Amino acid sequence: MIATDLTDPLHGRRAGRGWEHFGLLLSAMLVACGAAVERFTDCADAPCRQAWVIARLGSDTRSALDAVLATEDPTERALLVGVVVDRHPEMSQSLCGRLAAGPDRDVACATAERPHVWTPLPGVQPSRLRAGGGPPGTTLVPSADLGSRGFPATPAGPDPCAGRPDRATCLTAEAMRAAGGADPGRAAGLCATLEEERWRAECHFRAAEVASEGRPPLEYADAVHLCALAGRFAPQCYAHLAIGHATGAPRADTPDPEAWRGQIDAARQLDELWGGLDPAFGRLQVDLFWSRSLDYAYSIAPSVTGDPLAALPPETVPHVRAAAAARLLETEVTAGRSLAGWARALATALERRGGAPKGPQNAHRHDARKDLWPADGPGEDAVPAVYYRGVSRRTVARNPTSDLAICVLEAAARLAAPDVGLLAEGRDHPDPLVRWTAERLGLALGPATTPPGPAPGRPALRPERSSASP
Repeated sequence: MIATDLTDPLHGRRAGRGWEHFGLLLSAMLVACGAAVERFTDCADAPCRQAWVIARLGSDTRSALDAVLATEDPTERALLVGVVVDRHPEMSQSLCGRLAAGPDRDVACATAERPHVWTPLPGVQPSRLRAGGGPPGTTLVPSADLGSRGFPATPAGPDPCAGRPDRATCLTAEAMRAAGGADPGRAAGLCATLEEERWRAECHFRAAEVASEGRPPLEYADAVHLCALAGRFAPQCYAHLAIGHATGAPRADTPDPEAWRGQIDAARQLDELWGGLDPAFGRLQVDLFWSRSLDYAYSIAPSVTGDPLAALPPETVPHVRAAAAARLLETEVTAGRSLAGWARALATALERRGGAPKGPQNAHRHDARKDLWPADGPGEDAVPAVYYRGVSRRTVARNPTSDLAICVLEAAARLAAPDVGLLAEGRDHPDPLVRWTAERLGLALGPATTPPGPAPGRPALRPERSSASP
């Protein structure tokens, strides 16, 4: 392990302070210069055009973006895109949609695909044991302090992006190159010099992703330590490592159990990796991996079958049911089918075996927008929980019929037009876990899905009343 002379590798105080002051001074000078020029076309050189864009980003966004798009030189345009993204990452989506293919569009789209950079995030939740078992939330970090174990960060040395108005974009790209070149210490040292916490965290996050690309989970140790430095984005970083191999899953209607061998090996290696770091968190990461793997497998399958049940370990059954239910409700348009009817249709589909029908593999579609149970409410610690399709949680019932109904409700709530009729049926179901699910989903989706009357509170569940609860 390489020693570091950084006072604070996480925040880079000593390493970044000089460049921070320089960057602030440069930004102030650029804004002042840009404000003095009336039109973008009046600028005689690139520094003036950069200053003009920076000066107007907050007051005349449309003109600033139009000026960037009108820049003819592709190298300068890419730099200006970086200037915009560094200061207003939310504008990357507009630029991504309006730029032609090229390096400048790559810069914009790379950030546009990462809305966590500019959207409010739920609080980080340390991994803990729940009375009901399963993950305590969807924004988890290990209970072990991995950042204090001496990550091999190395001093960044001369700033490769000094003087650039898009320094955050530039340094992040340099850190990613270092991580991809098997030098995570240099990657961490470069990221540490970014003074703004948001970009320092994102730099470590992206470097971790690169450090794990194309490698089996047992070789993720460097990426794990980079995630430990990812600040507010650490939960998303760890989750990305867990689901990195999810797209290696075969289509769910594949009859050959050996097609799942790679996923089984990846799950085993994830468990081994975390066994020496935080075993309890590792078990949750394996659960997350399976939930996303099966969601992917069913999303690309033209038909819903139960073939994975014959190939995978028992702990994957809740994820098979959830993913199959989501696919079934997407593909079968059956007006007026009851909750019990959907549960029976799902059970019938999962009994089918014997091979995939002829036809092309579907394109993968994944709706990551709706986390409808991000954290436990009062009294919910005792409610059994598993991950749901890699982006949320759901409760799980021992009674298979009740569990199928729960999966149908979760899928119905995430349709483009949520099926409020099924949610209403769920509120009258004999099983308390099903009733609780319907109430929780209705509250999460909003007033249009809840019955009229006084504003309801968080639904209460008395697990002792449920013959289905574990």
